Amino acid sequence: MVCKQRSASPSWRRSSFCLHATPTLEVHHVHTRLPLKCVALGDNGTYIISFEDGDMAWSDGLVGDLCEDLDCIHRDNEKITAVALGRDGKTGGGSSTAADRAKSVHCIRVIDPSEDTYSYTTVYMHMDPGCAKDLGKLWEDAEGDDRVVRVAFAPGGGRFVFTQSGATSFEGLPVSLTDKLKQRQEDEDEVEQMSIGHNGEWFVLFESGAYFWEGVHPTLNRLLQEGKVGSRARRKGSRASRTRVQWVELGPSGSFVALFDDRTVWYGSEALTEQLLSCV
Repeated sequence: MVCKQRSASPSWRRSSFCLHATPTLEVHHVHTRLPLKCVALGDNGTYIISFEDGDMAWSDGLVGDLCEDLDCIHRDNEKITAVALGRDGKTGGGSSTAADRAKSVHCIRVIDPSEDTYSYTTVYMHMDPGCAKDLGKLWEDAEGDDRVVRVAFAPGGGRFVFTQSGATSFEGLPVSLTDKLKQRQEDEDEVEQMSIGHNGEWFVLFESGAYFWEGVHPTLNRLLQEGKVGSRARRKGSRASRTRVQWVELGPSGSFVALFDDRTVWYGSEALTEQLLSCV
């Protein structure tokens, strides 16, 4: 597949769906690396997509302040380089409405192409008060290398924070993930990318290329296992398919988007699929 040529100025893509209906999720496997910068999967089928050319797409159903932020980013021709939607744990059942479940903490990192500097915006909703206070202080008071540049959110107000210097901190992550992080810290292997799903499933990629996961969708589990086997085979000098993972984003109900060197795989709604394929 060949990516369509689009104008240098980012265009605006936006999709709609009914928040009161449960989206049907399907697995899709494209044998090419789609030009995706980052993806965030939120409650009830909501999403934000940033493409490598600066284009962006997002679903209806996001909290109003977040939509205003995205409109402003688009209007100012800024590029999203990192985005995260919170995991408020209200992904099904209970007394909360679908509209409530779509409201989450969010964190966006953008770059202004005219100034070549980074700016940030954030809103806290349905988030543990302690986490909101602590992260807000990091966000507002930190300067230089201590600035927050990326966040991975976990259910119950947990988070993993990346700073400009490469230093990281975390709170409230699943126990098995915390144990893995402590183990790799002893080996001085830093985290490159991380995602924690709405039900506590997780994926983490380290700078060494090693990656680990737990509780993910069966299709993703198989692909990640194949990548591990292929990596071992390549180290031994045998021929193996190239399936090195670049990043994984996990969402509710087992949904995910996974970008590999030679393919893109996701489990999501028809609306998400339409937007991911809009660049081919």
